[in-house]
Amino acid sequence: MELEPEIKVPRLECNRNLSEGVPFVNNIVIEEPEYGIFFIDVFGDQAFQRWNDIHKVGVDSPVSYLVMALIIKTPENAKFILKLKKLIAEHPDQEKLQSKKVKLESDGHSVSCLQDAQSESTRKTLAFSEAVLSE
Repeated sequence: MELEPEIKVPRLECNRNLSEGVPFVNNIVIEEPEYGIFFIDVFGDQAFQRWNDIHKVGVDSPVSYLVMALIIKTPENAKFILKLKKLIAEHPDQEKLQSKKVKLESDGHSVSCLQDAQSESTRKTLAFSEAVLSE
């Protein structure tokens, strides 16, 4: 008897359960008890994306998290935004990122935050900003 190969769906491997004891606030970044961002998923459910699972998602998810994190102005969100921009800029699937930018632009959305993430000068600025924020 031949078994079918195991199929893995990247986003389903992530633990998106809410952190216990922490009240849900949409689009807010927390550092404790786990580092990540609260958000409403495509099904309308409350979810939490942990930073240590972010490598398991495609490039489209970090772009979505970037847009979400820009909504709330907190030091934690600012730090998360810097890390996301660096992650997006270094993501190996830049072709998909370009197609996402084109789609966003055709829908009338600004993609300046994505363009910034890819520029060389911004990469250097991000590295400097991260060093300053971590002090």
